[in-house]
Amino acid sequence: MPALLKRLAEEGLAHQENLRVYFAPVTSTAPPSHGVKGFCFTRKDFARIEPEYFTLAESLGLATLPYPSLQLGGCVAAHPEGSVVEPDGTLQKCWDTVGQPEFAVGNLLEYDPLQLAENPVYQRWMSWDPFSEELACSRCTWLPACMGGCPLKVVFPEAMPEGKVELECTTFKWNWKRTFTLLAERAGEAEPAPRPCTG
Repeated sequence: MPALLKRLAEEGLAHQENLRVYFAPVTSTAPPSHGVKGFCFTRKDFARIEPEYFTLAESLGLATLPYPSLQLGGCVAAHPEGSVVEPDGTLQKCWDTVGQPEFAVGNLLEYDPLQLAENPVYQRWMSWDPFSEELACSRCTWLPACMGGCPLKVVFPEAMPEGKVELECTTFKWNWKRTFTLLAERAGEAEPAPRPCTG
């Protein structure tokens, strides 16, 4: 990653108004990606290195440190009108399930809202509730920053590599002290020097 960031800066992508680098862990979600499970960071391990990647990217003019923000809507897959359209018109709720007919909720070329609402896969998506008392999310102080993470990993646990519910917590849950310390340092650097008293 450091070599890639340095290469991006060398190629003239640093300090661009319309370009910012951000980091996201590679995850194993739906069945086609299960083979990479053993090669991926856990969310916790990724959270440990994320601030250092952002610090390096920031020093190269490619990024700014992230600050947790409210996720008012959560994942679009859990919204009634949210859809991903495949080339043949197949409707999926999630881009991680594209190409997997068992997750399809209908077809755009034969769109019928009533039929869509009765689709059992669609109904499972609509059952997603990060506030459910059955989930640890409902007791987590970081819930407003992630809204429960990826609903696919909860609504379809049988599709996960371990065949069980996998909560996708925000990385701030583990690296907030380091990240907030860095943000505070940046804020201190940005403050203007105090003006001398003139008696």
